[in-house]
Amino acid sequence: MRMMLMIKATDYSETGVNYSSEHTKKLQEYKTMLAREGILLAEEELQPSTRGIKITYSQDGKPELLAGPFEGNSKELVAAYYVFDVETEEEAVQWALRMPIGAGQAGHELELRWLEEKGERKREPVIEGMEADLQEQLYIYQNQPKGSERV
Repeated sequence: MRMMLMIKATDYSETGVNYSSEHTKKLQEYKTMLAREGILLAEEELQPSTRGIKITYSQDGKPELLAGPFEGNSKELVAAYYVFDVETEEEAVQWALRMPIGAGQAGHELELRWLEEKGERKREPVIEGMEADLQEQLYIYQNQPKGSERV
């Protein structure tokens, strides 16, 4: 089952300043570990809200666009996310607790949420294309007249 780990924004992440090279290295090691264990399905870091656009709808259904930065509590914003493939909520919590938190990140907040499973999980289009090609080649091979040469 899939679960999303959301890393909430902080005043620090909203400035757009890069983390230390030491913290960046620890994060890369964490992502490598997740990938090696088959847990990590996706991960992305988001730009600060200064680079964002918020769309809100009024009562009459008309959209209003607001360019960032967005006012209010930075903890309402998401700075990054990871998608885990886990069996249980406890497993996801244990992986989330292993995420390195940068120095000076007091008040850092993570949130885990289950992703809605709608039927069978979609597969990568590249893999589906490769499987279709292999099926076609197998069909051609199996339906060749006996004794004919393969091209």
